[in-house]
Amino acid sequence: MNKAQKFPKSLNFFPNQATETVRLEEALLGTLAIINAQKSL
Repeated sequence: MNKAQKFPKSLNFFPNQATETVRLEEALLGTLAIINAQKSL
């Protein structure tokens, strides 16, 4: 079973990062910062 089968939908908040995975701490803080910035527009 590949990643697309396990997770049929996903959001990539870091598309220009040259890696397929992001550490949990980086992903959580970065994603929350992006969402917070979008909500305050």
